[in-house]
Amino acid sequence: MARFDRIADFMVKQQGTKFSMKNDENCYLFTPKGSRPLNQLLTSEEILAIVEEILPETLREKFSEDCYLEFPMKTPQGLFAVQVERDPDNIQVTILVSEEEVPVIAEP
Repeated sequence: MARFDRIADFMVKQQGTKFSMKNDENCYLFTPKGSRPLNQLLTSEEILAIVEEILPETLREKFSEDCYLEFPMKTPQGLFAVQVERDPDNIQVTILVSEEEVPVIAEP
């Protein structure tokens, strides 16, 4: 969880409400003041590595090349909702600060 923990730490320190990453595009941090690109491009493999380190066991079989998953992530920094959208060419992960537990969603 080391990579996810760094993202969560960064979000908390920057008062972020949302962090978005999509393969080969700028990562974005959203705060109450607006959004800003972070000038960091991640490959599909790098994003997959982040997802695989936090993906709950119950969702592993549903994590395919064409899926939408949403699940809660509890960390020392707080509670987050993780959304993963994947198709054969792209993967996008959105991390949201959450006030309450989010349901687990898995759709093909």
